[in-house]
Amino acid sequence: MERLRTFYRYSFWLVSGVMLYFSFPDKGVPFLGLVALIPSIYRSYRDGYISTFLGSFVLTIFFWTPTINWFSSFHPLAILGILIPLYLYTALPFVALSVISKVYRKSISLLTFPFLWVGMEFLRGSGFWSLPLIYLAHTQYHFMFSDNLVFKLINGAIPSYANMVGVFGVSFLVATVNVLILIQIVEFREKMSVRSFWPSAVVLGIIVIGMINFHSIINWYSEESTKGTKVSFGLIQPNFSPWDKLLAGDFEKLNEVEELFYKASKEADILVSCESILRDPVNYYYSKGYTFGIEALNIPRMVKKPVILTFPYLEVSTTNTFVNIRGKKIPINQEVYNYYNAALLLDEKGKEIAKYFKVHTVPFGEWTPFAEYVPYLKEIINEIVGGELTPGKEFTIFAIKAKKVGGPTITVNAAPIICFEDLYPYIAQRYSLMGSQIFVNMTNDGWANSIKSQMQHLVAAAYRVFETGRPLIRATNTGTTAIIYPDMKIKKIEDFKKSYLVGDVYIPDSKLSTVFTKFGSTFTNVLIVLGFVFSIFLGCFKISLTK
Repeated sequence: MERLRTFYRYSFWLVSGVMLYFSFPDKGVPFLGLVALIPSIYRSYRDGYISTFLGSFVLTIFFWTPTINWFSSFHPLAILGILIPLYLYTALPFVALSVISKVYRKSISLLTFPFLWVGMEFLRGSGFWSLPLIYLAHTQYHFMFSDNLVFKLINGAIPSYANMVGVFGVSFLVATVNVLILIQIVEFREKMSVRSFWPSAVVLGIIVIGMINFHSIINWYSEESTKGTKVSFGLIQPNFSPWDKLLAGDFEKLNEVEELFYKASKEADILVSCESILRDPVNYYYSKGYTFGIEALNIPRMVKKPVILTFPYLEVSTTNTFVNIRGKKIPINQEVYNYYNAALLLDEKGKEIAKYFKVHTVPFGEWTPFAEYVPYLKEIINEIVGGELTPGKEFTIFAIKAKKVGGPTITVNAAPIICFEDLYPYIAQRYSLMGSQIFVNMTNDGWANSIKSQMQHLVAAAYRVFETGRPLIRATNTGTTAIIYPDMKIKKIEDFKKSYLVGDVYIPDSKLSTVFTKFGSTFTNVLIVLGFVFSIFLGCFKISLTK
């Protein structure tokens, strides 16, 4: 009997884990994320902190393991290294709720959970160690792929708040809906009255206000796009294996890239490549007069259009050091090689207009933490993913001059964003304040050979559009290459297919501002502080009642 009780108790966590898994892309079930946490929140409210900590482990196994299993494509042990911190992060809000609910044993204590959850997500998504994927907000995404206006408005109601409170604010609202539905169930079990319907009224209010906000966004974009300037972008998706050898000087692949650029140039004003479309430092080859580098950097001249090209950029510098030999200082010149994950803006004549070195490099992918303490760690990581990259120092706006056919030259202020940089709200906010009009993301998600990982990245990146009101142009290696518009319509091409996408994009005013672009993560910080104060208040209130 005791075993059955134990199984019953932990089955709540299992159910939550399964529902959460089916809430996220690519398995997402509409609206499931609004109730998926209820069983695990309930158990945290009822059980002790040790049982809750163990329950969080069950949740991790049934949710996180299948959700991020694509990490194992890097190394069989990679998923284990990710799961351990994710388990600890996930357990944090549940264990805290368990402690709080024992101090103040009323359903009102459940309202601390959304604050605790958003604090955990903010912590998980901050700094160079962050994993800013798979936030609770990302369960709400189906509206992007639907043409049904009613469904779009209902499903997009809560995400529409992102233009005010950002992605963490949306996660807070999704967690709040979970909690309010649970409180409603508890209220019904205790008593049935008109006053007991207050949680349902709050949920309805959140959704109705969100629908109104989303509808105003759709109307705004519809009006602006009819009178604004439109530019056509061509996005190249070569569908190469990211595991191909570096520095191969592969002319066959270069010819395939040239062919895709040429086809897209017939319809597009500006052309964009995916991240590291060429696996060679073509700038260095060009400076040395190598044919591969010359041909690669002549692509804009061939298509007669401005091009954003990405590749591992090599800078060679000389350092002067002295060695003491028999009491004499002998000068020695050493060459230092620095590779950057770079995007270059080239005009239609092939002239370099600007370049951007990726600032937020990926740990264990583009740089190796603890390399100075763990022998051979850097060599092992480099063997798996390809090499160590130097981070850039500043964000750069690309002022792209696009010549419209039979029309004037238009300058577009584009924010170059490489790989996972589109997952960080602070980068999008900073670029918006710098005067960017659109975001141009160049990424390569083919490492995992997974539709799931590519969909997770796409959905997470889409929130930068909602937060700032700026279109997002995504050129990827294997998918999902797409254009995401501020009304959250999306134009994309099939994953894992050699192709290109051409689409018209309305260019908004560089001074366009939303509440989020003005205040950034201020709302999130306030939520975290309020959650802390609320928890302390409940504890103090309970103590005063006891006295």
